[in-house]
Amino acid sequence: PKTWRAELQRRNWDALGLERDGGTMRGHLAFLDALRGRIPAAVDRITAEDRNLLDVSWTMAVSALFREESRGAHYRTDFPSTDDVRFRGHTRVEGNNTGLQPIEAPLPASIST
Repeated sequence: PKTWRAELQRRNWDALGLERDGGTMRGHLAFLDALRGRIPAAVDRITAEDRNLLDVSWTMAVSALFREESRGAHYRTDFPSTDDVRFRGHTRVEGNNTGLQPIEAPLPASIST
């Protein structure tokens, strides 16, 4: 487990770190799918943690690939601009479906609490 965990951490950083691109993320998803076949089903705490690491990595990769824009500290080399028209909202992943969850507009700065 230590070997694949270290590789997973390195690949997560390479594919999902601050600078990203679609091709690298698609390759990372292929790696994750192959890794899923090598990790046993969760039968104890260690294997449950292994599966959780894999599931979180997969969800991060799917979300990052879906969001074809640069936002905050994450920069897409293939989509360098922020795109509020297409991506204003929270990314939501349910099974194999990825989409946006609407967010409310922020309050104007003139309103005090």
